[in-house]
Amino acid sequence: MLGIDTPHKPVEGKFAEEIRDAVRRVTSKKLNDADKRRLRRSRQVLARFDAVWE
Repeated sequence: MLGIDTPHKPVEGKFAEEIRDAVRRVTSKKLNDADKRRLRRSRQVLARFDAVWE
């Protein structure tokens, strides 16, 4: 939010590396098996719901 000054510590370590690696794979369209499984599962879950914005 504008006007709020909060110090944020950058994410570091193994977790940050995993996120960066996943972003690189997605943006380069070079998904590994785990990424493909997550994508399949996400599509299955999203198919069960229907959102209506009014």
